[in-house]
Amino acid sequence: SLETENHPRKPENLFKNELNLFADLVVQLDKERYEVLEFIARLKEPEIRRIITLRCIERLKWNDVAKKMGAGYEKDAVRMAFARFLNKEF
Repeated sequence: SLETENHPRKPENLFKNELNLFADLVVQLDKERYEVLEFIARLKEPEIRRIITLRCIERLKWNDVAKKMGAGYEKDAVRMAFARFLNKEF
């Protein structure tokens, strides 16, 4: 029954378990985010670093990535640069 003090299925124990699981997931996501940022930082080409950061970290649309990149950059050009990078690296 749920009345016993140490019963593992008590609602407050279930909540604590879920909270601990959530905390573990947050820690794991932070580690993975750090790994992604480290990967991006190690890229030799500043242009592709910026494109990847804007698209994948800041989650901008291609049109907005092109605008942030500055004059001379078009939506399709930054998208293709990204695709070329992925095809080359992976």
